[in-house]
Amino acid sequence: MTTRTTPAPHGRAGVWRWIRRSIAIGCLFTLCAVFVVGCPESYQVRPKLDLTISSSGEPVGQAKVTLISWSQPHRQIDGRQVFPVQDGHLVLTEQTDWEQVYPLCLHGVPSRHFTLCIEAPGYNDFTIRDPAKEVAVSLTKGESSGLCDPNAPYLVQQQSLQGQIGPDTTGLAP
Repeated sequence: MTTRTTPAPHGRAGVWRWIRRSIAIGCLFTLCAVFVVGCPESYQVRPKLDLTISSSGEPVGQAKVTLISWSQPHRQIDGRQVFPVQDGHLVLTEQTDWEQVYPLCLHGVPSRHFTLCIEAPGYNDFTIRDPAKEVAVSLTKGESSGLCDPNAPYLVQQQSLQGQIGPDTTGLAP
């Protein structure tokens, strides 16, 4: 008579083997679903902002603030909103939206950024990349560089988004 040294197929070891295989297959299907379907994620369309625009301590009237929303990794401009400022003070409320992201794909989760471009007659243009919730800006006298113009050359707009244009060339904050 021979003795069996391996456990029975439906014994305790067989059940654990079946559970481990089921978990592995379930994880594989979940990863495939995330890869193909994606995951919903909330993102900011417009940040909450309290902006004060002045020059030598006095509010600047007739200013125009352009909020440019853009995303990496492709440096794609997602939106451009223009807000007139009469009394040197602008308050924006936060707006959010939903999008599908693909965390398992290369470049599947975009990084969102904002650039404020402030212009006023008789003052140098001023840009701020990823502004804080409360911002106080002091403009200097000069001429507009046309940086906030939506018809400005693409390279100039991209350089302003990247913060590569310095104050020595256009009077802008990096």
